[in-house]
Amino acid sequence: MTDAAPPALSIDEKAGPRKGTVLIVDDKPENLDAFEAVLEPLGHRVVRAGTSAEALRLLLREDFAVVLLDVRMPGTDGVETAKLIKARIRSRSTPIIFITALEANRRQVSAAYASGAVDYLFKPVDPDMLRAKVGAFIELYEKREHLAWLERRRYADLVEQESQDRILADRMRARQAVESAQRDISYILESISDPFVIYDSEWRFRYVNGAARRVFEEWVPGVTPGLANRSVWEAFPALRDTAFEREAATAMVDRSPRSYEMEGPGGAWLETYLYPTDDGGLAATWKDISSRKRAENALRFLNEASTILASSLDFETTLAAVARLAVPRLGDWCGIEIVGEDGVARQLAIAHSDPDKLPLAHALRERYAPPPDAPNGLPLVLRTGVTEFYPLVTEEQVAASAVDAGHLEILRALQLRSVIIVPLIARDRILGALTLIGAESGRRFTVDDLEVAESLARRAALAVDNARLYRDAERARADAESANQAKSDFLATMSHELRTPLNAIAGYTELLEMELRGPVTPEQREDLRRIRRSQRHLLSVVNDVLNFARLDTGYLQYDITGVLLAEALGEVEALVAPQLQAKGLAYELRLPPKSLAVMADAEKLQQIVVNLLSNALKFTPRGGRIDVACNAGDTTVAITVSDSGRGIPADKLEAIFEPFVQVERALTRETEGSGLGLAISRQLARAMGGDLTVVSQLGAGSEFTLTLPRGDPASDSPLA
Repeated sequence: MTDAAPPALSIDEKAGPRKGTVLIVDDKPENLDAFEAVLEPLGHRVVRAGTSAEALRLLLREDFAVVLLDVRMPGTDGVETAKLIKARIRSRSTPIIFITALEANRRQVSAAYASGAVDYLFKPVDPDMLRAKVGAFIELYEKREHLAWLERRRYADLVEQESQDRILADRMRARQAVESAQRDISYILESISDPFVIYDSEWRFRYVNGAARRVFEEWVPGVTPGLANRSVWEAFPALRDTAFEREAATAMVDRSPRSYEMEGPGGAWLETYLYPTDDGGLAATWKDISSRKRAENALRFLNEASTILASSLDFETTLAAVARLAVPRLGDWCGIEIVGEDGVARQLAIAHSDPDKLPLAHALRERYAPPPDAPNGLPLVLRTGVTEFYPLVTEEQVAASAVDAGHLEILRALQLRSVIIVPLIARDRILGALTLIGAESGRRFTVDDLEVAESLARRAALAVDNARLYRDAERARADAESANQAKSDFLATMSHELRTPLNAIAGYTELLEMELRGPVTPEQREDLRRIRRSQRHLLSVVNDVLNFARLDTGYLQYDITGVLLAEALGEVEALVAPQLQAKGLAYELRLPPKSLAVMADAEKLQQIVVNLLSNALKFTPRGGRIDVACNAGDTTVAITVSDSGRGIPADKLEAIFEPFVQVERALTRETEGSGLGLAISRQLARAMGGDLTVVSQLGAGSEFTLTLPRGDPASDSPLA
């Protein structure tokens, strides 16, 4: 069988094989400039294209060693452009390297490889890496061109010399050139840092690079020498029924690239990419993503632990749950010690995946608990607040720490391999410690494990501290409520006990005034009048104290309805009219519209207004003035009581609403009062959804404002 003759050499080709040219496609001129500058040291021609259409036109006119293609371009993007390039016969074999920003996800990367890309680089691109990759593809291109040129040259020589010997020699040289190119390709594949494997259609190994051989040796020692033409399932039966078998079979049948994550036979997490080859086989490359998976799992664990710790203020229960959660995800054992209010540490929780092993831990603590002043281990952490980390516990260390044969037997039964002890610290106080132990699983803790343990300890310490603060606050609140209740009970009891004799004084005074016991002289009648006035004053004080006690304990009931304000204020005026006349005070009530209503308890509304008017009566001198007015807003109504009395100092404007507070003690000698009226009035106003405030100036009187929610006059009310 004879070889088909290649086309004759053109004039340009007689000078030698074509040199490799690089095509850069990017819609941003500054990116084109940057890439051209990076590739300049290679000494090869660089062609620029700013759009997909321009790049396709250039590819119609000439061949390129490699195309650097931006993924995100206006119009036709990089992926679609790559598909168009691969759809043309002339450019089908042209290598394409995608270059894009860091936000690409795995799906986008897979789509890029599916469109025909040979590599995918993220901006900013390492210049050395870019030059190395482009240089490799140029070298491959020029070797192929050299082979093609040699082939054409060989046939040209045959035509010229008509020598069969020369034909054989040329073929030998061409074969050697092919072998050289293959060696170069093998060298390039060997230089790839990630494992790279090619399988044929029967799942036999066709090529395994150095990185893959090293990984395979870790999986199965001694397996690599005999891998050539051996089935992957025969060499690595552990890969059966795994994600690799499922994904590889899908890629082989569908002839489409695949990517997936799985835990490899050696325990490392791998991110694998599969690419069908033209001969029906499959190429595979993978990366070790164990560090990333550990970080993801650690974050997931810490989030779960935080949820448990925040679920309850009963930290004893939540910490025990966290200890169970930590096994076996963080270690084979997890123990938590808490320092009590007495300063003594006690074991709050101990967890192991096998409950039958818990008695070993209990026996160790009960029989061989270390002294508080021990120079290492848990006692040292509880004293200093400094982490103790033992990545590898040796048999010598175990034997040295045993105090007797029984102690050594328990320690060996625990199979200690690695230990982390971290303190629980909050607000610079050592609250306890968290212990993680790697045992029968053979796990050895790393610095990453230590960071997770310390992060968990911080969360646990915060939960313990918050729970204790809450308990202290609740205890203090309960004590305060108990003291307040005792005070209120005392005031209520005292008030009830005093009302009985005061009512008796009033009754006997009335009998004497009626002269039922005999005639009464004018002097005696004046004395009786003073007795009655004193009795009424004292009874008023007792009633104020009783009302305040009811308010303080929350026993007072409210009947909130729509109250017509004009009627309520009119009834109050009748109650205070005699006192106003007796003291010679001018009084003006500016009545609101009859339909204006407020949402309030009618009786308590009148009680507040009476208290305000009584207050004004006490401190307004003879000949003074008292005014009552109403101002209605959209949602509230303000009732103001103003007087021309002495006024209130600015620093006392809030104090007068406190119980038993009076502006000047000297005033109590001229005016009667308990100092509870304003305190009761404000509490009543706020309980009905309103407020009571005051503005005043010494020598110019005071103005009290009662604000209440505006009501519906149609509401069911005794005054509506």
